[in-house]
Amino acid sequence: MSPTLPWLDHRYSQLVVLLDGAADEPHRLLDGRTPYRAASMPALNALLPLGRCGTFASIPEGCSPGSEVANLCILGYAEEATKVDGRAGFEALGLGLDLPPGSVCYRCDMPELPDMSLFPTSIGRLCRGVRHRHVFVPSPSLPEKESLDALQNFILSCGLPPAGLWGRSVVRGLNFTPFAHRYGMQGAMISAVPVMWGMALALGMKRTTVEGATGDTDSNFAGKAAKALELLQDFQFVYLHIEAPDEASHRKDPLAVRDVLERIDSDVITKVSRWWHSRSGGPKALTIMPDHYTSSTTGEHLSIPVPYLHLRNDDRA
Repeated sequence: MSPTLPWLDHRYSQLVVLLDGAADEPHRLLDGRTPYRAASMPALNALLPLGRCGTFASIPEGCSPGSEVANLCILGYAEEATKVDGRAGFEALGLGLDLPPGSVCYRCDMPELPDMSLFPTSIGRLCRGVRHRHVFVPSPSLPEKESLDALQNFILSCGLPPAGLWGRSVVRGLNFTPFAHRYGMQGAMISAVPVMWGMALALGMKRTTVEGATGDTDSNFAGKAAKALELLQDFQFVYLHIEAPDEASHRKDPLAVRDVLERIDSDVITKVSRWWHSRSGGPKALTIMPDHYTSSTTGEHLSIPVPYLHLRNDDRA
């Protein structure tokens, strides 16, 4: 095996720290700097001269710059990423929905769910997710628009604002080559969001959650770092996904992106740096990167190659 992506080299124990949406544009509230440039990140900055920096095109030409596409490409499934029809299919899988091929599903954003005891099941299925991240499966016995309209009418009748319906997926029944078979490493993924849970399950990776991990800026970053180091005792490849920067950028809050990057530096990068610096445990590699750009000016994802830092402990003097 000779993968072209350095973080998929099976000769090393690999830890990827994935900072979702952390790449950003300069912002006037940060004196024309990006959140990363404005943040105080001493642990990351200490690693920069020790590794290899580069850029990676995580969004294939013609694809929408979504997290499902970007993370599949980073995990070495670029060809498959071009065939995935929306992210909601992964969200549904992550929430335990076993949908047959041809099923339609939507990401359904609601800060508060209605009284589900009153939910009219004839219009479809509404699956509870994490915080505002839920999944709606329209009834196959109704026209799709009619099912969606009925959902919104029900929500409004409960005195709640309309749901944000997006990420439409048609379940294709894609069969992914298991990660362990493709790259010769048993893999584990830590994430707080259903889209990544579903991706882990689809790729045959262990899906792991951490108490207090919320997928937002109040997440338990230290707990996620500790779990990653624990998993590295049993898994050769660990993917530590951190959603918080993306959430702050979608709220168009560059100051919050800056602040959460500083917390990640303190609570995560400091700890994983100690693991990488340790002389015990054989060949190790550490990669720190975002999956895609998210503009804190517009709140939108951008199709721009992302920066990465890759370190191997056998490169050190």
